[in-house]
Amino acid sequence: MHSATSQVIASNTVDNMTFNAVILRHANSEVLLVRNGCQFELPLVIIPKWRRVAQEVTEFISGLWGLKTICLFQPAAQGSDSDGSDHFVVLEARDSSWLPPAGFNWVSREGLRDRTHSIAKARSLEEVLATADGHNKSSNGGPFARAGWFDDLASWAQEQVDPHGLKLTGKFCQLNGSPSFSLVRLETTGPSIWFKAVGEPNRREFPITVTLARLFPRNLPTLIATKPSWNGWLTFEAEGTMPDENADVSMWEKAAEALAELQIESVAQTRSLLDASCRDIKVSALLEQIDPFFDVMAELMAQQPKVPPPVLNLHEIHALAAQLKEVCSRLSELGLPDTLGHLDFNPGNIIAGSDRCVFLDWAEAYVGHPFFTFEYLREHLSRNHPNDGDWRSRVTSRYLAPWSLFASADKFSQALKLTPLLAVFAYAVGSGVWRDSQRLQNPKFAGYFRALTRRMQREARLTKSGGTDA
Repeated sequence: MHSATSQVIASNTVDNMTFNAVILRHANSEVLLVRNGCQFELPLVIIPKWRRVAQEVTEFISGLWGLKTICLFQPAAQGSDSDGSDHFVVLEARDSSWLPPAGFNWVSREGLRDRTHSIAKARSLEEVLATADGHNKSSNGGPFARAGWFDDLASWAQEQVDPHGLKLTGKFCQLNGSPSFSLVRLETTGPSIWFKAVGEPNRREFPITVTLARLFPRNLPTLIATKPSWNGWLTFEAEGTMPDENADVSMWEKAAEALAELQIESVAQTRSLLDASCRDIKVSALLEQIDPFFDVMAELMAQQPKVPPPVLNLHEIHALAAQLKEVCSRLSELGLPDTLGHLDFNPGNIIAGSDRCVFLDWAEAYVGHPFFTFEYLREHLSRNHPNDGDWRSRVTSRYLAPWSLFASADKFSQALKLTPLLAVFAYAVGSGVWRDSQRLQNPKFAGYFRALTRRMQREARLTKSGGTDA
């Protein structure tokens, strides 16, 4: 017989995370167990930390045991073990012809009761199965934890691609899976298609994406259909590659130019963008948030449990707030228009193709100063190519070229010196998390905002000394 521990291939390091895989089939009526001596266990899945859980878990199961699954949800950690072994993930089997390897068995829920005394973590399993049953009875917690939802998706997606003469092949890859979020790539007889759906706190991404796809089809994946009841949409896969540390500078230049052209095109659409739930971070809105934001940061600094890192005192915080107000005023006086922007603009959200650039993941879309978004791009460029100052200069020139009708080169130069500081502040306040006192009680959130505040202080010093390059 094969034990559960012999079914996993991964090093036992702090960089991995262990899940008990609750793999279900036939509307949750059967669960997959593995025999370990005289006891039954749930199969163990070990994946790298900080990765997409749904993708890593389903790929692990497919690669090691040959079973295709869909991730339904991750219940709260069961029990009180400190070793992290009481994390569960619930999945649905997607291959009716799959034959279990030696030692694995499908066990009915009725048979499960007879074996409860011999199943490790039996009480936790009962709680997880009760949660799964609850999701099957109601989709109030989100539609993607219910058994059989993937069949509904495949049927609906096929109806949408029928007019294009395409057929789904049955091959798919799930990148994100939770009760209210889904990201799945579906293969067809032609181009692949993507289904994405969002829940709180990113529900705004649905109306934003639909609006952007309508207004700026050149820079968004081609929209096929929407499913409002799921806050979901279906698009064709965009062709191209993402700029990374191995990409040529021309790819970064192409992305910068496409961003500028998109932003210029959006100048006349800011009202529609705000109506579609884009965040309002115009300079006037940022000014209003400076004092309340730094009042909260002062409290968080006072709560910092250890030094280092350095704690900013009240005098430093007030000085930083005052400088931010001055920078806001100076940037506003330059008169550049408000446009569409992206607070999470990174290479993973850029696909550079032969004839166009497509931008993804617009949950953090905003209306405000355009250069904030470009500053995020320059930051990633500097991280990937820290010693290539010429690349930074070339990408900056390419971004500024389409803007030449709006202002002089001198104004652009001034704006680029001011935006690094404000871009960090815009990022910090954009989500509104800093207003949520309950979330700030979490040490990770509190530490994150303290780190952002220290970053703002460093940028403020560079701005004051004129050290920020254009």
